[in-house]
Amino acid sequence: MSSKIVLVLFSIPWGIFAIAMFFIFANYIGKILANTRLEINQKKISLSQKILGVRIYEENSNLRQDINKLERIKRHIKLSSLPDYLGSIYESEIIIWAGESKYRISIFLVSEDELDWLVTELNDWLGLPIDKA
Repeated sequence: MSSKIVLVLFSIPWGIFAIAMFFIFANYIGKILANTRLEINQKKISLSQKILGVRIYEENSNLRQDINKLERIKRHIKLSSLPDYLGSIYESEIIIWAGESKYRISIFLVSEDELDWLVTELNDWLGLPIDKA
């Protein structure tokens, strides 16, 4: 009886580890197979996500004339107690505001250079100033 208890207690951490690894792996596979699409045309702005061609998420669309703000965020968090290569966290994104809705394009979807290029193009096309944070 006691050997079964020891076996169960020994198995719990491995089971938790296996479940965590499954979710991490599923998250990476989802990012590889997922397609996020931000569409801005003459009439509307909308954001949708597809995995293997199946639409899994679509944010409510707003009218293009509701777009009122364009933000470019370049964050750098420095943790002073750690070396530079360990203590820096970058969170970069573009936020397009349409009324009260936020449409985000983050560094996880495209590179930093692509974000810079895209915010410049959106600035030219929409005629909105870029708020930098």
